[in-house]
Amino acid sequence: MHCLSRSLSMFVLAALLVVFLAGCQLSLSKQELSNQSLKVAVFDGGSIMKSYQAEQGSKIHEQISKLILNINKGWGVNFVSYAPGVMIYGDGFNINFVGDQAVYNGATGQMTRKIKPHDYLFMISN
Repeated sequence: MHCLSRSLSMFVLAALLVVFLAGCQLSLSKQELSNQSLKVAVFDGGSIMKSYQAEQGSKIHEQISKLILNINKGWGVNFVSYAPGVMIYGDGFNINFVGDQAVYNGATGQMTRKIKPHDYLFMISN
């Protein structure tokens, strides 16, 4: 019986490790994103340089939604604090793009993933 319990524990540990290494996925769907306006704020040195509303159906809203859906996978849990860069605020979540990091905060907690800065710079020039 002890051997079976130990085998089961090792199996659970291995399964958790696979999930952890595979990364997390955002729970934001295309439908969910299209049903809400998104607020964008661009920061520099901790101060807001500009902010705007990306209304449903607008070109900028489509670009932001596409970006979020393209980076849907590969997230990992993270507890580090980040200064704001380019922030997207939605219903129940926000995503901070700073340098080569995207930082998601929402119902599942804080997660990060790598991103190429040129993928989100369109929000600054809007």
